[in-house]
Amino acid sequence: MKKEKEVNIGVFGDAIDYHVYYMSFGDKLVGFLLGALIAGAVLQIFFGILILSAIGCVLGGLAGIKIYCGVLKRKRDRNLKIQFRDMLESLSTSLGSGKNVKDSFEETYSDLCSQYGDSSLIARECYLINTGIANGVNIETMLSDFAKRSNNEDIESFSEIFEVANRAGGNIKNIVYETKNMISDRLDVELELETMVSGKKNELNIMIIMPLIVVTMIKGLGTSGTAMTVFASKLIALCIFVAAYALGKKMTDIKV
Repeated sequence: MKKEKEVNIGVFGDAIDYHVYYMSFGDKLVGFLLGALIAGAVLQIFFGILILSAIGCVLGGLAGIKIYCGVLKRKRDRNLKIQFRDMLESLSTSLGSGKNVKDSFEETYSDLCSQYGDSSLIARECYLINTGIANGVNIETMLSDFAKRSNNEDIESFSEIFEVANRAGGNIKNIVYETKNMISDRLDVELELETMVSGKKNELNIMIIMPLIVVTMIKGLGTSGTAMTVFASKLIALCIFVAAYALGKKMTDIKV
């Protein structure tokens, strides 16, 4: 039996493990309704069997919760990456003005609260880092804890480099600055790619509606053949329809 991965809640037991996403009741409801609506509508258009559509609504709703959870998790991961870049920018500015690491993190926390609010992901993480330092936990441990929970390669790399440089007396200011530039460049590339493929994604979403329209028109004209043959043909068409959409999504999902 596969052992479930243990959730990491940080040094003080109240942090976020970004490897997992816990949906609120409202999030689950939205995911269920979207999945149920889409699945029910597609099955009703293709087959016109109310019981089958009702079953599809339930199964589609359950699948919709899982899919929507993935969407929300990816959105949170992206927000964390953007906010982490801004944290490094503020930290780099503070270090550049001559402040030590401890004072720089305290000033960075104030900047992040002003920019994102004290309930934002990165402000909370910066607060935990400062709390750890104030309680005698060294900064390398706090950054390492954040990196392990972050599910982000950039944060993990920064933590490892910072730990080595800080213990060896390296130039922390340059490390923070270079890491910030690297993340910024990667985000710029991601945004450029998203702009390039956004048109194709819109075309895919439009084209995926066309089979539903065609099926509706054909049903209006009537069909010939046995009920079993018609049902099998529609089932095959539906499978092709779903596979084509999945392939299209995969082709337009470009990662850097």
